[in-house]
Amino acid sequence: MYDALGLDKFMAICRAEVPAALDLVNTLLRAHADAVVAGVAPATLPRSDDQAQAREPAQPEEPHFTYRPVKRLKAFVS
Repeated sequence: MYDALGLDKFMAICRAEVPAALDLVNTLLRAHADAVVAGVAPATLPRSDDQAQAREPAQPEEPHFTYRPVKRLKAFVS
């Protein structure tokens, strides 16, 4: 059961952190709902798909690694 100690610690941290995170999400959603009712914000939330398509990662101009052939030494070849 020694291997399960890490999982037990992780679950204890989750039990401590999740309620605060839920309160934050609840507050943000409530604020957005109030803004929608007031007519200040649109009724839809932005999608993560739209944000992902807007920013595409730049491709590296040159390779990060160079590969050289490995030469076999005659002493180790049987």
